[in-house]
Amino acid sequence: MGMTDRETISAIPDNDDWQSRIVKTPGILAGKPCIRGTRISVELVHDLLRGGRSPEDIRRRYSHISLADIEACRKYAATGAKLSDFTWRDLYGDEDDD
Repeated sequence: MGMTDRETISAIPDNDDWQSRIVKTPGILAGKPCIRGTRISVELVHDLLRGGRSPEDIRRRYSHISLADIEACRKYAATGAKLSDFTWRDLYGDEDDD
């Protein structure tokens, strides 16, 4: 029988340097924090986890990331750091510009 989601995440070593897995690069997803070497944002992974997806489900969908990457996203989001620097105005401009 396979591991549960909680067991899968807890199997990731505590000494894993999760902070090195998350990067913010201007020009890649507009500077959103992402998993290093990908265009997978912390925000996406966090939303999937909050929506009930298991880490293993996410890993199956995005096979190029690891369970440690998913845990790094969870830990990053838990710090309370902003997941996006965008505001409505950044995306759609000032409403007074009509």
